[in-house]
Amino acid sequence: MSNRLMAVFMMLQLVIGPTISLAEPNRPIVISEKGQASYGTPENALNAFFSAYMAGDLEWHYQTLTEAAAAEKKADFERNQLDPMAELAIFRRGFVQGVIAESLDYLDARVLVVRIIDDIGDQFLLPYTLVMEEGEWKVTNKYSASEALEPYVDFIPKLYFGHGQRPADVNAFLGYHQPQDATTTMEKGITSFDLQIYYGGTIDPATFTATLNKKDIRPLFEPSPGSRQFVTLPLESGRNVLELSVEGVRSDGKTANDSDRLVFITAP
Repeated sequence: MSNRLMAVFMMLQLVIGPTISLAEPNRPIVISEKGQASYGTPENALNAFFSAYMAGDLEWHYQTLTEAAAAEKKADFERNQLDPMAELAIFRRGFVQGVIAESLDYLDARVLVVRIIDDIGDQFLLPYTLVMEEGEWKVTNKYSASEALEPYVDFIPKLYFGHGQRPADVNAFLGYHQPQDATTTMEKGITSFDLQIYYGGTIDPATFTATLNKKDIRPLFEPSPGSRQFVTLPLESGRNVLELSVEGVRSDGKTANDSDRLVFITAP
């Protein structure tokens, strides 16, 4: 843990106080109809917040926010010329499941820490703050920049590790957030692919190799233990073969090699 995060953690202990145990640990977010929504508890109010997103109901969405949060969000959409319905649609397409993992008090708010799983399998840990307004719990954004809540924010990507090596450790030398399979078929007109690669914590960068269609593309990569990188791959028409390899230290202290072969097929 970094010194900064340790300081934040200590501040949380001083400012927030003890965590409040939920009656139902890992309580799921319940999607309901607008007529069934209630705002008598923070949990029910957050259910309404998510339900409004899933219903694509913009008016209801604003009703789940505090007056100040709703006004700020409307102004933000207008200032940046964004379509609010598009935001709701993106969330609706990606949301699969939400679970309230933790509940705690913070100043005048209740914080509900939610673990969200999207359609890819990625997990997001996000703190939602709710306050009482005119006798009802509403979602507020007034603490969105609070450093005290940073420890409750996390992103756990679903990674594809290729095939063939000892899964427990060697396969983890190279992982991919994109693609999620050994073969990816591209839509017509696509001439590149944004590779999202994760490097294992025990790799030896000096042993890393990369070829695309037998051509050396090692200079495009910057492997470093425990890091991630976005690499744009130039693709030719038809079948493209990316071959990556790196050595690393296994859990038993021995050195091993992780080699992956990824295929990208583009329409002629």
